[in-house]
Amino acid sequence: MLDIPFFLIPIMVWWLIQLMKLLIDLCVQKRLTRKSIRTSWGFPSTHAWITASVTTLMLMLYGFESAEFAICFCFSFLFWYDAVNVRYEAGQHASYINKISEELDDIFDLWGKMVLLKERLWHTFIEVMWGIMIGITFTLVYYQLVFLGR
Repeated sequence: MLDIPFFLIPIMVWWLIQLMKLLIDLCVQKRLTRKSIRTSWGFPSTHAWITASVTTLMLMLYGFESAEFAICFCFSFLFWYDAVNVRYEAGQHASYINKISEELDDIFDLWGKMVLLKERLWHTFIEVMWGIMIGITFTLVYYQLVFLGR
């Protein structure tokens, strides 16, 4: 049975991180953009935050030795690894493809307005670690408010 409040905690955590990214952009760039909500990189990592939230919930509900926690932790670890390493390599490939496309465009003038691939796809290790820590913290706070406050 799906317990709606448990389902809502990671969603509420996700909304909070998106708001946090908007505020960070406002402080750093002195303006608000919709790009902050749509981007797949930046501080802190949304992927790390939400997976840490779900993993923390599984730990609290089923315990450290449960299959639910083990499965959730393994998938979360894969997300974290992907955010730092695999997407970094994909960004490097995009950079090389963009350079080749620009050189071919200079030689053959085939494309009118060239559309370049997005090169910044990854998170730094620090962005992921902060996302994990914040995800755990906010989940614990929400859990206390929602379930222990009944």
